[in-house]
Amino acid sequence: MRSDALCVQCMARETKMHQTHELADLNLLTTFRHLLATGSVTATADRMRLSQPAVSRALGRLRQALQDPLFVRDKGGLVPTPRALALQPELEALLTRLDDLLTSGAGFDPATSRRTFVVATSDYSASVLMRPLLKRLGAEAPA
Repeated sequence: MRSDALCVQCMARETKMHQTHELADLNLLTTFRHLLATGSVTATADRMRLSQPAVSRALGRLRQALQDPLFVRDKGGLVPTPRALALQPELEALLTRLDDLLTSGAGFDPATSRRTFVVATSDYSASVLMRPLLKRLGAEAPA
């Protein structure tokens, strides 16, 4: 009997790990964010440039991982459950922090860049644009 209880605990742990890994899919979290914003699988699909069945499958995976329906149908579309509404502020904060993390330092700094650029232009455009362009580049990117 004891081994059965241990087996049930192992299965519960594996299920929880699977649910956690399922939610590590950022596409699911982004889909959840859009569903909360639009209240519609079709509008979310359009916004994310996905098919409606793909968004429906993602919602199914979210429901399974979070063990909550997350949205219920109403005359006006999908209405978030209390659990979905409770998750929304943290989801927004998490995705905003993640976006900040992934985009920080991605900016271009002409003063330190060592990249080489090739400008292709007509003779006329070169005669009109090159002098001001080179003057500005000398000031902002002296290296």
